[in-house]
Amino acid sequence: MSTRLNPALVHYRYWTPADHENIRLAGLCLRKNRDVAMSVISRMPPSIHMASGPMTSGGLGSFEANMELFYRTVEYLIVTEKRNAFSQVPFETGMVAFHQGWVDLVGKRKYCWPILLEFYEMLFATGKFDTLHFIHGFESSIGARWEYDQCLKRGIKIRRLPKSLSHELMKAR
Repeated sequence: MSTRLNPALVHYRYWTPADHENIRLAGLCLRKNRDVAMSVISRMPPSIHMASGPMTSGGLGSFEANMELFYRTVEYLIVTEKRNAFSQVPFETGMVAFHQGWVDLVGKRKYCWPILLEFYEMLFATGKFDTLHFIHGFESSIGARWEYDQCLKRGIKIRRLPKSLSHELMKAR
């Protein structure tokens, strides 16, 4: 596997200068982040793919490790497999800030459902998503399990990525 790719070439495909400005202004507002995401996917060809996996719960045991694997998986789908994949990576700054505010307000005992219900649910409702690619170990994540259920509910195809791919992608560090 290659080293880290230029994010502008992978994670920001289909973005306009206005999207970059709007994401900067969105901060931790989920609605504004979602509006940018909807704008981006409106310009994407049909049959969108997306990675799904642990971020804040489950997975490799830390947010940093989960995010590294997630980034590399998105890059793999776009670059190696030539998938028409939507990257959530540009939205992580706002999501992380929102999540931290949630934890500060209600503690870690309650799951941060607003990220799923106010951001992702509307994306899935567009009907533009063809396949979600689930990173090995996704079952340990509340959010990824919710996304799996959304696939079943909305007729989105499910692909379970092998553990060997996660190992290969993380070896490329």
